[in-house]
Amino acid sequence: MAPKIPGAVHDILGVGLRFTYRDLSTDPFPKHSPIQFLDKHLDENYVLKRVISLPGTELLTELLDFANELLESVEEFPRTHFPAITIHSRSASNEDLNADTVAKYYQESISEGCCWLASHLFLHSKATRWCNDLSWKQVDGLEPRSLPLHKARMERRLAEEHFVSRKWSLVLDRNSPSNVWKDSLTSDEQKTWRYLSDCSQRTQLAVWEIFSCTVASDHLFESIRKYAGKSTEERPEFPWKRPGTKEFRIQHPPYKPYSDATQTPWTLPDESLSLGASQRSRASNCDEGTSGPKSSTQPTVIRPLDSLNRGNIEIEDISVWVEDYLQRAWARAVDLDATFIILHRGTTEIICIRHRESQTLFVSEIIDTSVNYYGKLQTAIYAAIVKDQAQRQEMWEKRHLPKAEMTEKKRSFNHVEPDNSYMRKRRRSSSLSLKTEKDAPSTNLTLKERCRKLDLAIVVLNYSLHRSSIPSIFIRRKFNGRDLLAPLSVQSSYPLESCLRIDVRSRIGGGASGHAHRAMMYIGSDNEHFQDVVVKVGRDDYSRQSMRHELQIYEYLARAKVESVPHCYGLFEDIESKHSPYILVTSYAGKSLADLQRKEYIANNGTVTVPKIQQYVTIELGYSLQRPNSFDCSPAFLRGLAEIHAAGIHHRDLRPPNIVIDKNGKVSIIDFDIARLYVTGRQRKHERKRMLKLLSGQEVDYDRTSFRGGHYCDDCSPGTHHAASQWDSEEELVRARSEPP
Repeated sequence: MAPKIPGAVHDILGVGLRFTYRDLSTDPFPKHSPIQFLDKHLDENYVLKRVISLPGTELLTELLDFANELLESVEEFPRTHFPAITIHSRSASNEDLNADTVAKYYQESISEGCCWLASHLFLHSKATRWCNDLSWKQVDGLEPRSLPLHKARMERRLAEEHFVSRKWSLVLDRNSPSNVWKDSLTSDEQKTWRYLSDCSQRTQLAVWEIFSCTVASDHLFESIRKYAGKSTEERPEFPWKRPGTKEFRIQHPPYKPYSDATQTPWTLPDESLSLGASQRSRASNCDEGTSGPKSSTQPTVIRPLDSLNRGNIEIEDISVWVEDYLQRAWARAVDLDATFIILHRGTTEIICIRHRESQTLFVSEIIDTSVNYYGKLQTAIYAAIVKDQAQRQEMWEKRHLPKAEMTEKKRSFNHVEPDNSYMRKRRRSSSLSLKTEKDAPSTNLTLKERCRKLDLAIVVLNYSLHRSSIPSIFIRRKFNGRDLLAPLSVQSSYPLESCLRIDVRSRIGGGASGHAHRAMMYIGSDNEHFQDVVVKVGRDDYSRQSMRHELQIYEYLARAKVESVPHCYGLFEDIESKHSPYILVTSYAGKSLADLQRKEYIANNGTVTVPKIQQYVTIELGYSLQRPNSFDCSPAFLRGLAEIHAAGIHHRDLRPPNIVIDKNGKVSIIDFDIARLYVTGRQRKHERKRMLKLLSGQEVDYDRTSFRGGHYCDDCSPGTHHAASQWDSEEELVRARSEPP
């Protein structure tokens, strides 16, 4: 006999959102595509192929039945007070229609109670007190970026942030006191917790796309349903947008896709899940997440586009972007390896289910969030998401025996070493490994000069889930004056020997202005000689401004013959859209101080010192003997900083990730996106003092700085510049050079 359901639980199950708004005559929405650069280079085995509508209310009925099963499985509900949530009606005005407002209202009104209920029903059904291990919250930890000064770009940025928010998701709450009650777990719940043990507070369990509650978002939802509801004859393969480069194709062996859960609370149409026999046989001999060596053909002539039509037309109809918004959401789900994609706009909602094997997105009917079973539906969705996560992890572990050498776990390709590396392990083939500097062929001294004279760059991604089938074409941007870029000029074709080839192999970091990737840069068809480079891919208009400024700083330091910075090969722009991000290419200068200190930082409870660089020296004892020799490179840090100051540059962002050391012990300082072309004596002393503190381990912060953390230092804050004499900079440089190596 099922126990009596407490009144507070009834209130959560029967709640519906009461979000009202009035139509606006001026309904802002972004007039440019949301697709990002990396989305175009997703591996062919992971891109979206089909979008199919689920019949009627079948999905909703199955999820509600799943919630009823969970309720019936509880023998007795806790007698302690349930943290009931009060639902208030919200009347939207012109100022609070944006996507973040909708997300906060959803969080405050219904998500907390549903998290408590789903966690107790699925993870702690025998507990004598209410337990909650789930949280629906903002998971994007990026600091808010300043708005661009250009009026048109500012309006576009505001329209994008107003219309859609991608910062919210369901995560496991590791700070929950529920661990106290784990003794009361059933055998199934203990098994579920074991498979969820690698999830962290940053592990996004599903994809939420929160839209503003406006007429434009309503039209977008209707267009999505119309697109998914096409008949089989009218439904072509989903037009996944890729780069527009002509006559250049790269063939990759297929990955074997990761498996979908089998025992799910929902069912999908069997006829929609069928794959061609050829597609199944191609990947049948591969392990999950692996592939063989790639094969590609290089044309002798590169044709970027038929014409320089850069796709800049502003679209006045939001339905045009249906495919683009679906592509962006699918790419996020691939990144997180998520099954559920929830599209929410306050008054209505669409539930999408991603099927990995058939590369199909199943779309539900549009759900009215004011119905009296909406709380039960959300509770079922949260529990189904957790169940799917645990079952897929269980399936993977059963197919892969635990081996000591297989310690690399599946991780998001948007993070270098993320805390949410919870998923199944991915074994990479040798074709995806980056050659080390030791294995690299020797290059002549003129290779850098040759690279700087070439204006066209062919960019190919070849790491993790990004394997380009079509490369992107970037053109070099040059300054026509002090601060202005020369007009873009693209030819109809280029010989391959006059092009740079940039093969991106891994991601090594990220910041406010963009993501840094390690790559190899070739010239033409020469595969023997290459440069080990770092490619910084910008985010948005803000990054375009900062990367133009950073290029100016690098060129200024190059003219001043400063050696403590990487060599800059130039700034390049994607020719397909004038709003596409820039890429800044610099030489690879080694590992960052943050990477070298990270293990020691954790082992010594936050106290670290400068690492000693190890080299091999040859000792003559009648025969050659090599033994490691370690030396302290602390003076090199100070000499490099003094050299930059002597050139008149104020860095303003000295942090461990921005200081790199190569295998020979050479120190370089990077990331000049907020640097200034003026430095006072007081500012030099302040940065030197900060460097000394950083080297001694007194101040090591990998996430915040005195600038980006919001607390401005008097020496680094914008304000009135004070005159600095040339004698101060020379004294600083002489003092640094006089220190022992």
